[in-house]
Amino acid sequence: MHRNQLIVLCVLLLTCGCSQIASYYTADPVLSQTGGAKTYIVIEDGDAVVQTNSPDFQNTLAAAVNPQLKQALAFQLMSLSDSACEKHKSLIISNANSWNIGTGSVTNVLAGLGTVVGGESAKAALSAGAALSNSSRSLVNEQLYANALATTILRSIELKRAEAKKLISENLKKDQTGYTASSSSYTTTGSAYSPYQLLYDIDYYHQQCSFMVGMVELAKTLDNRKPTQAEIKDNIEFLKTQLTESGLTPADQTKLRSKITELQLSYDRAAK
Repeated sequence: MHRNQLIVLCVLLLTCGCSQIASYYTADPVLSQTGGAKTYIVIEDGDAVVQTNSPDFQNTLAAAVNPQLKQALAFQLMSLSDSACEKHKSLIISNANSWNIGTGSVTNVLAGLGTVVGGESAKAALSAGAALSNSSRSLVNEQLYANALATTILRSIELKRAEAKKLISENLKKDQTGYTASSSSYTTTGSAYSPYQLLYDIDYYHQQCSFMVGMVELAKTLDNRKPTQAEIKDNIEFLKTQLTESGLTPADQTKLRSKITELQLSYDRAAK
């Protein structure tokens, strides 16, 4: 077999099947939303989705003016969202781990091939490939998945969804007040939770389960955190460097010294 073909084969063998890994990160479902009388729930690309424009769903939505039917609909839709969200979260974790496993294995294979193939140019190429694979893994870990960032993103997603779920639950509880079953209507003092508002809130609940939302929430947390001593020290050194620059007015120098003093006071209170 040609040397290049051997290398390609090794890479393909190491990287194939990564899309299947995520299934091992979640438990098998015990509740099924399909196969019953709910014709508006269909399977698309392996996922159960609701066809909101179907006559069956529109009839179900119209009947959900009844609080009990509304709660049943909310449970059904949120269960579908929870199932899809678990799959999405498992992909976030498995992608992080697959990257490390895949690039680590490719690095080892390329380095190993470099010791057995002939020719100095081939050895150099394989060595460079191993170094590139290893550096790529390090770069992604540093920039994206460093310090268990993937699990931190999952916690951010869960917090956002918990907030949205709490709002839906509170509205459903209020919805019980003032409803008269005999007339299928609310009293003037009742608190009606529109089925369409419920649908909107559940869609918002579902949209909180995304890698992007987790990253945004994480960025907010990082922006609001207090700087460490090392970061404060770097800022102080930077401002001291600016003080040495020519062309500064006395007012500019005063502002810089004041800022340095402020940072020096906060240095002792900061975490290391």
